[in-house]
This record gives sequence, C-alpha cells and structure tokens, in this order.
Amino acid sequence: MNDWMHEIIDTPYGDARRHETIDAFVDDLIPFVESMGYTWANTSAVAARLATGLFVNHGKHYIESDWSMIPNENVQSDPEDLYHFHHILDGNKWARFWSAWGEWVDVSLDTNRGSDRRLDIQDFVWKQLDISKSPQTDIVNGLCGCDEFEEDERELEWNEAL
Repeated sequence: MNDWMHEIIDTPYGDARRHETIDAFVDDLIPFVESMGYTWANTSAVAARLATGLFVNHGKHYIESDWSMIPNENVQSDPEDLYHFHHILDGNKWARFWSAWGEWVDVSLDTNRGSDRRLDIQDFVWKQLDISKSPQTDIVNGLCGCDEFEEDERELEWNEAL
C-alpha cells in the first residue's frame, strides 16, 4: 500500500502523490458534508480510512467492493435517516462536488473504475457519520413527528411496562 500511496498520479491540478491528493480531497469532503448538516464521527480518521478502502478496492466493480475493514461509525441510524441523507446529498450536489474533484485518476469517469470509486466514497461517507449528533437528524425527527423528548418518554413507558 505504501508504494500505491506514494505513486505520482495525474490530477486536474497537476501531478501529485496519491496520498497528497487524498488528503486534499478529504480537506474538501469534510466541510462539504458538514455544510449539508451532517457531523462526522471521527474526522481525523477519514483520510486514512478512505485511502485504505480505495487501495483494497481499486480495480473492483462497485458491486464487488469490500469496505468491511473500515469501521462503520453510523450504526444507530434509522432507514428514514438514510433516505433523508440521499435526499440532502442528492445526485446534483454530488455532481457539483465531483466537478471539482472528479478528475484524479482514482475517481475519473475516464478511467475503468472511476464511477465505482465515486459510489464507494458516497457510501463510505454515510458510514462515517455520527447521525445522532447531526443537525439533519432533528429535521428527520420533526418530519417523523418525534423528537428526543418523545423518544425518551416512550422508552420510559416501555421500561415501566416491563
């Protein structure tokens, strides 16, 4: 992996080492996602985890991608949260993001597996979020007609019933 990370690759900003490109990419990815109302579980781990996933899966079709070595931080979300995430970070928003970052070799649509890695990265983002601390969760709870007080009250009622 060390050789792969230090490989000089073609980017729209000139040739750069892959690890430098991934670091710069993550420096834009983190605030992009946060600007949409989501909170990362561990921002300091994003670059290393993303690099590991990209390395393990380069050359693989999206369906064959295996990111199981990357911890899934987002384990307490509901299906509604995922639907809302895809609504907020829809294809248009990702397209605008990729317009700035979509031309480095690992994610370029001109390469064999660029679109696969883009999909991997979008899935990766979801799994690295702390949904319980994300402002978008309050919106989902409001849309679903529940808030933390109501959830705590229901849990208390449930425990009393036991």
